Parts: sequence; structure tokens; C-alpha cells
Amino acid sequence: MVEDQIQVAYSTLNKQLKADLKGTEYQERMLQNYVALLAPIKLLWNHFTFPFTYNEIYNHFKEAIIDSSDLIVESEGLAEFWRTMEYLVDRKPYPLVVSGTHFILDKPLSITLLARKGEKGTIWQNNDRKELLFLRLNAVHQLYHKEVSTREGTEVISEPTLKNYFKSKKYYIGSVKSHRFDDIVTSAYVFDYSMMHEGGLLNISRTPKDQIKTRETEPAEDDLPF
Repeated sequence: MVEDQIQVAYSTLNKQLKADLKGTEYQERMLQNYVALLAPIKLLWNHFTFPFTYNEIYNHFKEAIIDSSDLIVESEGLAEFWRTMEYLVDRKPYPLVVSGTHFILDKPLSITLLARKGEKGTIWQNNDRKELLFLRLNAVHQLYHKEVSTREGTEVISEPTLKNYFKSKKYYIGSVKSHRFDDIVTSAYVFDYSMMHEGGLLNISRTPKDQIKTRETEPAEDDLPF
């Protein structure tokens, strides 16, 4: 019975969920995954006793489609940001994102993380001597925005959205009020670069000769003030 009616049930649920999710952003592949789970449940509903009502499981799956779609968008968006940063580090004939100016890789013994207003900063101990990424997000985001804006079919993620995405990632450590870069002491976002590198998410470790600053020879339109 199930084999004979599964396609009809699948098609019906597919149309119903799309109608219910109209006006909501979701990933088509996630909808298809949950339809594949819900179709057999619907067909077998009158033959078994389930510990939930049909409306409960239907609404649960509908919310799951939205939630899981958001996670995919978040993960893919962050991965694109890091890929773009890596591209800008290796950009020829000269890099736009420069070690020492836009980011620093270091293995400090500890760092003082910013806390909420009125609260004392917390000390983060680098007991495993991991390599950390100190990032000038505002400066790098402007370069990322400029680069991605030229790519067809790729959306720019706003800086506030990126900050929210960071908070859910294990490799995000926090932010510091001040960190010394080549030309300035400023705030920075801090990440577990060792984890990112080992996970294949980011590779910006370069020898000095791999990345030489050539600001004097850069065209005027690329000579950004940071």
C-alpha cells in the first residue's frame, strides 16, 4: 500500500508545505528531506499509534525546515566569507588583506575578552598554545564587501550578521578591546585559527616573502584607508 501511494502523498505534502511556507525563506533541499519523512507517516497514520498528533508532527517539521535552512545559510555564508578573505590574502599582483595590517596570527598565553557593559573582562587562557586569529573585522569586511559585490549570484553578508553568525561557532573565542597591529592599536575579533585550519575552513598562514606589502605601487582606487 505504501509503495503504491507514496508518490501521491509526497506530491500532496510537497504542495501543502510550499503553500504554508509561502513568504518564508527556506532551502528547497530541506523541504524535500522533511517531505520524505512525513509522507510515510501520513500513509501509516491510521495503522499505528503515534505518541503525537499529526498536526504536531506536521508543524514540527515545518519549523524544522525553517530552522535547518537558516543553519545552512549561516554555514554557507560564513564559509564564503572565509574563502573570500583567503582569496584577498593571495590576490595577485598584490594582496588586499595583509598580515599585520588586517589580521595577526599569534599564540599568546592568555587574552582578556571583552565583557558586557558594566562587567569585568574575562581572562581566556591559551593552555594548549593554540594559534589565534586576531581580525580587524570592519577593515576586512569593507574589502570583502567590495570583492563579493562584483560576483554574480553571491550575496554580501552584513557585518552585524557576520557577528551573529560567529557567536554560534566553536572556533569563535570572543573580542578584545585592544590589540596591536602594524599601524594601529584597535579592537579585534579573536578566533581559534588552529581549529579553523585543521578543519579546512581557513588557510592564511604565509611566510613573509609570500605576502609583501606594496601600497606605494597600488592603483589609487584600491588604496583604501585602512
